[in-house]
Amino acid sequence: MFSGCSAIILNNKNAIDKLKKNFSNICLDSEGKGRIKFLSTRYSFQYETLLEKEKFLWTLGLEIPMAGQKTMAINYKNVLLNKIDVSGNFYFQLKREIGAMKNGRIYDGLLMKFLRIYALFLKLNDSVESEIRESNCLLDNTKTNSSRGICNVFDKKRKFSWELLANGVDFEYLIDDDYVAWMQFRELNGKCYSRSKFFLRDIKNGGPDRDIIALELFQ
Repeated sequence: MFSGCSAIILNNKNAIDKLKKNFSNICLDSEGKGRIKFLSTRYSFQYETLLEKEKFLWTLGLEIPMAGQKTMAINYKNVLLNKIDVSGNFYFQLKREIGAMKNGRIYDGLLMKFLRIYALFLKLNDSVESEIRESNCLLDNTKTNSSRGICNVFDKKRKFSWELLANGVDFEYLIDDDYVAWMQFRELNGKCYSRSKFFLRDIKNGGPDRDIIALELFQ
């Protein structure tokens, strides 16, 4: 996301305040239409999500044509210990389909990486005031049409890159040399962004299928 370290400056309070405001526009309780992709597997659905912060629990309820109601729930209480609890019949359906694939064990590991990063983002969303601070963030103001930076969060052991755009905000989490997780929010409608996309991208190998996993929600 950055062109070079020499462009980074510190302590831009306006950018941090704008970033915090953008977090307030990310509505993790929502309903609408959605789609999910894992390699060649694709589903379209009606959905409803529920975030229960006091339980550290985010639940996705789906209504899939010809398949009925499905759920997937992520408990992120222990995500800082790299532990999450994922449940629901849709999650176990995905795991069965992945297990039947060639290299299924590898793809199952990628699914868990994706879900852990999403759980970490849920934790960050809970902790904006304590973690998104000038002292935690490096800011890059070389682009005139956006603000962008990196925040070192949770004892500065984890780094989220972010970019504020005219129509939304992007977050990026570099997992390793091969994969990056992205969270994109677009089209502010009232108090909430109406479009969100969460995806795991293969940054080592190019081609049309670089996004290994993608979840898109349209409120």
